[in-house]
Amino acid sequence: MRPLRLEMSAFGSYAGLEIIDFSKIDGGLFLITGDTGSGKTTIFDAIMFALYDEASGSSKISRDSAQLRSQYASPSEKTYVDLTFSYSGQIYRIRRNPKYERAALRGGGLTSEDAKAELTLPDGSVFPGTKGQINAKIEEIIGLSAEQFRQIAMIAQGQFVELLTKGSSERQEIFSKIFNTSIYRSIQERIASKAKTLRDEIKSQEELCLSKFSELKDLPDYVFGECKIEAVKPVGEIEFGLHSRPVWEPDLLNL
Repeated sequence: MRPLRLEMSAFGSYAGLEIIDFSKIDGGLFLITGDTGSGKTTIFDAIMFALYDEASGSSKISRDSAQLRSQYASPSEKTYVDLTFSYSGQIYRIRRNPKYERAALRGGGLTSEDAKAELTLPDGSVFPGTKGQINAKIEEIIGLSAEQFRQIAMIAQGQFVELLTKGSSERQEIFSKIFNTSIYRSIQERIASKAKTLRDEIKSQEELCLSKFSELKDLPDYVFGECKIEAVKPVGEIEFGLHSRPVWEPDLLNL
């Protein structure tokens, strides 16, 4: 996921409207710097909130979205985050606002603004669905849960260290989603399944061979004299040293 444009209004430490145009930055890696309290973490909070309806998790802002509205905003100021991002060459736009109190349009006083979310797809259509369905769609598009995205993208917050210290199975799951290695896992599983099938077939043939050999001891002595298996011959070719007395030549071991 690459952010292209971030618009924040009365959000976190920003009382008014702030716009960051990431598309003007050359390359895919950039650094957000600034003095303590300058609003760096709020940028991460805004991106996380737009995508997953959560804050970044390491700021002083509570994960309770009702507290994401800036305490410095005027009562008439709208609180929302509008993020345009690209993924796999496709451009999406997500606009989200938390539940907050704002100035009433009529009669004075305050009124409650409900939490809302709107996702615009690459073809320009608006994704039809509830806020919960939009959250699920975002996770489907990016391929990472909120927790996984937080550990990977929030490098400035030190969360990447948690990824490095997690168990191997958890790291494998995260990196598998990042680098889309599911196709290789599928190939690996198919090879393992085929190998198991072949091992089962070999075991079955071995059991059949042992069964056939156990039947040989019950045959009359005159049927064969010395039984010699030539190692250089393919499996199934058995040479018998027969007595001079003519006997039939049955296929004793049908391998």
